[in-house]
Amino acid sequence: MMEDIEQLKDEGIVIATCLRAGQAISAWEDGSVKDDIGSHTWTVRVTNDLDNPDSNAEGVSTTAGNPATLVSLRAEHSSTLAILYFLQAICSFYQIRTSDSTVKIWIDNMEVIDRINQAIQQHKHSK
Repeated sequence: MMEDIEQLKDEGIVIATCLRAGQAISAWEDGSVKDDIGSHTWTVRVTNDLDNPDSNAEGVSTTAGNPATLVSLRAEHSSTLAILYFLQAICSFYQIRTSDSTVKIWIDNMEVIDRINQAIQQHKHSK
């Protein structure tokens, strides 16, 4: 899911510092299927430093699944999960247990947004 992290010059220290300080994170994702091959891409950036190449990470990967049933929804979900896994890996590596940061993920697929909102509501009601 996070097969190839293309740009992470500083081992994620800028993003980790941002998470520790409670600063906002912005992320974008996209996924698609062409010729029965799924792929997805993502980027994570420090919101107040969007143009700084040292404050962002980008990744691309193939999307797992049976080519006969692979659809763009799976690729879109995979890119969103890759963002979350990446942030979780940064927090684990730098031992960040809590953060007041907000993470805004720009998603261009309404079905993915609906399913995420549904999962959040279920999680809130399970507590």
